[in-house]
Amino acid sequence: MTASYTYRFDYMSPLVNTITKPESGNNKYCKNVVTIEGTVSDQGTAEDVRVTAIEYSENGGAWSTLTADGLPSKSASFSAKLDITSKTDASYTVNIRATDLGGNTSTETPVTYVVDRTPPPPPSLIVPLPSAITNRRGQLFKWAAQTDADRYLLQVADDGSFNNVLNSQTNDGYTGLIGQVLVMTEGAFSVPKDGRFYWRVASIETCADGYNISEFSETRSFTVDTVKPLIVEVQPAPSQGNKITTGMVTFTIRFSELVDTTISPLVKLTTAGGQMMVIEKVSYKEDTWTGTTVISKNSSALYDGTAIITIEAAADLAGNVMAVDGTNSVIINTGPAFTTRIFSNPANEYEIMIVTKASEALQGPPTCSVQQNSTRTPVVMNFLKERYYAGSYKIDLSSPGKAYIDMSGTDLHGMVGNGSVEFNVADLSASQRLDISSVSGMASLRGAEGSAFGEAVIYMIDRDSLESPFAASSIRASVASVMPTVVAQTGSELVPVMALEEIGPSSLRLKKRLLYSAKLGNEKMTVPAEKVHLYRLAANGKWVFQGGEVKDGEVSAQISGLGRLALMADMTAPSLREHSPAALQRLEDSFPEIKGVLDDAGSGLQRETFKLYIDSMLVPGVDLAADGNFCYKVKQALPKGKHEISFEVEDQAGNNLRQSFWVTAATGNAMYFNYNFNQTADTVKLRIYDTAGHKVAGFETFDFVSTTDGRFRWDMRNDSGKAVANGVYFYQLTVSKGGQTLKKRGKFAVMR
Repeated sequence: MTASYTYRFDYMSPLVNTITKPESGNNKYCKNVVTIEGTVSDQGTAEDVRVTAIEYSENGGAWSTLTADGLPSKSASFSAKLDITSKTDASYTVNIRATDLGGNTSTETPVTYVVDRTPPPPPSLIVPLPSAITNRRGQLFKWAAQTDADRYLLQVADDGSFNNVLNSQTNDGYTGLIGQVLVMTEGAFSVPKDGRFYWRVASIETCADGYNISEFSETRSFTVDTVKPLIVEVQPAPSQGNKITTGMVTFTIRFSELVDTTISPLVKLTTAGGQMMVIEKVSYKEDTWTGTTVISKNSSALYDGTAIITIEAAADLAGNVMAVDGTNSVIINTGPAFTTRIFSNPANEYEIMIVTKASEALQGPPTCSVQQNSTRTPVVMNFLKERYYAGSYKIDLSSPGKAYIDMSGTDLHGMVGNGSVEFNVADLSASQRLDISSVSGMASLRGAEGSAFGEAVIYMIDRDSLESPFAASSIRASVASVMPTVVAQTGSELVPVMALEEIGPSSLRLKKRLLYSAKLGNEKMTVPAEKVHLYRLAANGKWVFQGGEVKDGEVSAQISGLGRLALMADMTAPSLREHSPAALQRLEDSFPEIKGVLDDAGSGLQRETFKLYIDSMLVPGVDLAADGNFCYKVKQALPKGKHEISFEVEDQAGNNLRQSFWVTAATGNAMYFNYNFNQTADTVKLRIYDTAGHKVAGFETFDFVSTTDGRFRWDMRNDSGKAVANGVYFYQLTVSKGGQTLKKRGKFAVMR
């Protein structure tokens, strides 16, 4: 019998190919079992070269066999579960090796796992701050990161015991945790309603077989309030029996919730008369605001009636700003107020009419008195019409200085109101300079000694104590029923700018002009300042130009008389109302009379600026009368043909008129002598002779328009006014200056 044997040599050790568990990045365990899994294979090429055993050793201890199906095998997967129940927190190393049929053993392959059953510390909370109050339901939560924590559990509840966690959701891999598991150190959640809510956070350490979770952090609360604060009470409350009167008034406002006392509301009181006052804060605590304001005396027209309290800008602790509340009111009842105006009586030189209008119905006429120096004189106030009363007072000429008009009256509710007006009185004497100012200090009047024709007294009434001279008023209409007043006439070219003081009496004639100065305050002018001047209202209702210049908010002018003063603007040039001859008229007389009427319904004509021109040559010696009339008889015959007649004049405000028209002379001849002396001569003479040496015509200095240069016109008539005959003539021009005489001779021919 023959036996056959085959020998195989296996000298290549097997390999531990992979270890899939524990994972290299997730080898932390917190329970009782660690699973080890992997694959091995033999390096030999023959099919019968196989792995026969797989073993493991933990921390260098004895080798134990790992379970692997199908051994011996060319390759195999292995798995083992290690009991780590008794192991403490630490890092452990397990070595894996494989053995084949040839007894070859693989290199030991280590794998590490960590036992960690200690949870991380709870995180520190950042926001929201403890007991925070907000007007947003959507909230952002933040906390500090913790060592070993890779996840965090956020819980938001509507109770402090967290029995009702509002943000509960499914958290894969974290079974049993109620809330939101978050990777970041922040999370967001919107609560479903207003109210108080609670939140807390726990740290999570994720393991391969589960997780470690810390204790919860502190519990914080926050309050969500999206409702704006409301006004629940305002004191004093409106009531006919709970009226407020003059003086300091305290208002108390209570809100529907606690408010942010660092943001004070704006509280305003708008009276029935349209007066708006800010109520100033006194205190602001918790849900109550207190403030005060002052109700002025003698201002019932502005204050009396139902006043509306407007409250706005209050904010609660959550930052909700209240809606503007104007639903509250209060009833104000003060004493009557008096609007008092002074009118000069043109029929009685130093008598003034005191007219007052009460802001409400009175029980009877008000009491009135005027005090000059220490003397107080009662004035009887007579009923004019409802709420209007008037009385007259004769100024005491022996008591210069400040005069006081005091008014007092009682309304139907028994409230007493008072009013006062002042004016100044001063002497205008021959031995003393005048220096008087208005009560307000806005105007002054100064003058030299002897400014009046004899001893006199003047008075100055403030602009605020007078009615406007520009427009009709109910008070002026009331005065007109008992006394004539000076009213500005209509139809004037003047534009009203600003009413000023009255200086009286207007009947007093001045010997010297007085210097009036006034401050204009913040008056805004809508007309050019250079056209604005001071005017005085005369007894005939016309405004009289006084001059002056507006500069730097002031005006000064030398006034020629007394009366009501005002700033007016004249922006209209004078006009030529009529003239003769008419435009384009044919003249039969070569010596026509030129006349006309100039008119200015504003500042008045500046007569010295009037000029008359014939054919662009100035005609000397033509004057403009005070009523605007002018008349000039032509002295030298107008030559036959067309001639231009021109007028030029300015008004007091500097507005210029230049107007011309043409006429035609049917007869007449003339010749012209042009001259230029290069200096102003003392005398100029022109003589014309015939060929026999007889003087035909002679002219003197006054016949020349200018003694420097110009053009002289000769109408070719002799001194008797008869036309000269045709022929040759000689002329001699003699000019004298400073004792020296120059003569110029020449000849010319007349041919018709």
